[in-house]
Amino acid sequence: MSEKLRAEQVTKRYHNVVALKPTTLSMHDGEFLTLLGPSGSGKTTLLSLIAGLTEPTDGDIWIDGRRVTDESSAKRGLGMVFQNYALFPHLSIYENIAFPLRMRRMGGAQIDAAVRRVLELVHLPHVAERLPRELSGGQQQRIALARCIVYEPSIILMDEPLGALDKNLREQMQTEIKRLHVELGITILYVTHDQEEALSMSDRICLMNNAQVEQIGTPAELYFRPASVFAAAFLGESNIRSAKVLSTGPETLLGSPDGSTIKVAADPGRRANEEVNWMVRPERLKLIRESEEYENIRRGKLLDVVFVGGITKINVQLDDGTTLLAKELTSGRSLPERGQSVALGWSAADAIVLPPGA
Repeated sequence: MSEKLRAEQVTKRYHNVVALKPTTLSMHDGEFLTLLGPSGSGKTTLLSLIAGLTEPTDGDIWIDGRRVTDESSAKRGLGMVFQNYALFPHLSIYENIAFPLRMRRMGGAQIDAAVRRVLELVHLPHVAERLPRELSGGQQQRIALARCIVYEPSIILMDEPLGALDKNLREQMQTEIKRLHVELGITILYVTHDQEEALSMSDRICLMNNAQVEQIGTPAELYFRPASVFAAAFLGESNIRSAKVLSTGPETLLGSPDGSTIKVAADPGRRANEEVNWMVRPERLKLIRESEEYENIRRGKLLDVVFVGGITKINVQLDDGTTLLAKELTSGRSLPERGQSVALGWSAADAIVLPPGA
């Protein structure tokens, strides 16, 4: 696939404050890439540099093979969708969508056809003559997206576009945006702090922390093979523990501070006596019977069972005083009582070694 965007070693400093450390990022045509991270991680700064709203201190930006570092935002051929919709309150929905086409001096018949087409695409053909205030928040966001799509920008930039919507509307809009992305083959660079949003919508995720890129990969890669303790902890719930490498081979054997051992996925890069962290996701842990065999088994007492709809969370206090969190699909099966002795099991392939530190 052809490269659509490249940011090459871009940085941004405000006097003594480093807003973005040297960062390189690329996107291919038709990709949905999400910049994910906590507040202050640098994701919005990077988006602003790509959009041309802010000048980089160092580095270059390329769009469609053209260096645009010194070009204005208007010349970059980009579209932007914001959290606050940015619709003109005094113009009808039709005129809001037509506005960027009129600015490009398109003919009346072309404008009419284009506006009608995108209204159909977002499933709102009946609201053309209404004002923005007559629409719900979800409908306004779909119109903001339609206004962006209508002039066929090279890349659509979306900065926390669903932050103002309630949970149900947000999930509906996630589905709608992903549908349009697939249907139209558009390239989208998306910014959010919402982990579930990033995991469910993205082709790839660029996880940011402390003004730099922490890890880039597919949602599955970041979730099941995080490259750091931060990545493991930020993307969903996880069980993270410290240990020392005892041996390597087909499996890596770790020693816990309490003297027990853990088998984890093979990691040839590790060496004996190295201090590391290891991680296993809660959904990989199984509440097991005494007769069941697993490569890793830990025993303890059931602390709590939390029902959260389709998922049940199970907290177990181990014999060494630490706790492990397990998750399972809610099935209606009877679970042990609080305080009862239980065992958790998991396979070596489901646990991975992380480098020490945060």
